[in-house]
Amino acid sequence: NFELDRKIYEGWNTTEDTGNIQDTIGHGSEVSSILCILNPEAQIIPVKINQQGKSYFTSGDVIEGLYKAKMLKADVVNMSLSGPVSSQFLEEAVQDCIQVGMLLVAAAPHSATDDHGQYPASYPQVMGVAADGGSQGGGVDSGSQLFQEKVSAPGLDIGVIGLDGQLKRVSGSSYSTAIVSGVASRLLAQNPHLSPHTVKNYLTQSSSVTRKNA
Repeated sequence: NFELDRKIYEGWNTTEDTGNIQDTIGHGSEVSSILCILNPEAQIIPVKINQQGKSYFTSGDVIEGLYKAKMLKADVVNMSLSGPVSSQFLEEAVQDCIQVGMLLVAAAPHSATDDHGQYPASYPQVMGVAADGGSQGGGVDSGSQLFQEKVSAPGLDIGVIGLDGQLKRVSGSSYSTAIVSGVASRLLAQNPHLSPHTVKNYLTQSSSVTRKNA
């Protein structure tokens, strides 16, 4: 898609240690299309952490991706991903990014009992995002003991642009995360005096959060 391509800047592929950022799955392109819609001035710097044609990754891949984003001086890091493993090295990478003024946004667990999607969204420094199903239900429970505070955003039937350049409908917290990242990046662009911490607090306080038994 031409409109999306011209907003993509030089990024990095951490698994190949090259500049090959070609998306062969579609997930990255779909997420990026949301970012571009919500912030037309966004400059997207792709950091590819999964092997070509594969959808899985390790915590080491995430760590390397965070440090690469830091080196590339990203303001907002959209992590439409989650994994079950926490580590001292992952938490240190998160903290290192926060200390230089980066805003980290990550997909939340799918339920209160989901042990397979806690990180990095569960870290207090990270803005975790839940998928809100709206009036049709399907919202994500925020009752996890490791995940007591997060924001929610629409996560059902979200319009995105696929690899073929055509509009398609998708659902899930990956896309909710992109919505929050897009809004956050636009706020920072329009209000450069704001700190990422201030934007995180504003979005957290203004978001509707789905809670169990609420």
